[in-house]
Amino acid sequence: MRRVVGARCATTFGHRSALLRRHVNTARPQSPRGTELEWMKQRDPYCNVSESIAAKIGLSLHRQQHHPLHIIKTKIESYFHELHWSEGGPVFSVFDNLDPVVTTYDCFDSMLVPEDHISRKNTDTYYVDQNRVLRAHTSAHEVAMMKKGFTSFLVSGDVLTNPARGLQRGSSLM
Repeated sequence: MRRVVGARCATTFGHRSALLRRHVNTARPQSPRGTELEWMKQRDPYCNVSESIAAKIGLSLHRQQHHPLHIIKTKIESYFHELHWSEGGPVFSVFDNLDPVVTTYDCFDSMLVPEDHISRKNTDTYYVDQNRVLRAHTSAHEVAMMKKGFTSFLVSGDVLTNPARGLQRGSSLM
């Protein structure tokens, strides 16, 4: 089954593979790396990220070639690239490795999440410090991407929410 899906995806991209490579952001995330994230060493009192959660950052299951999340991501990207190609529109930009640490503005305020919403609580979101969180959704990158001039784009990436609310780790496509 994997080979059939992979072959279909490769055929879909076909002759445009060089063009697509120019529009896919696969650079390493800008967050500090090391044996642990740098901010874990100088732990902020507001930080609720445990070492076990920090170890999950950067797993990027959506970028591992034969992982089901990668297969789904590839199919979604293929659909949008075909849609824009056939309409003569711009090539859809794809970003799949943006920094998982975002500001509270990007995660909440720019998405019009009310100040008293449950998702802002440290029981629902992992806070690095009072002004930065581990993204709980890839929509946290929307405003920044639009400010950079992108109008047609997909963002995929790992998302983390506090296990006190159920889901601990996942991947998200926007």
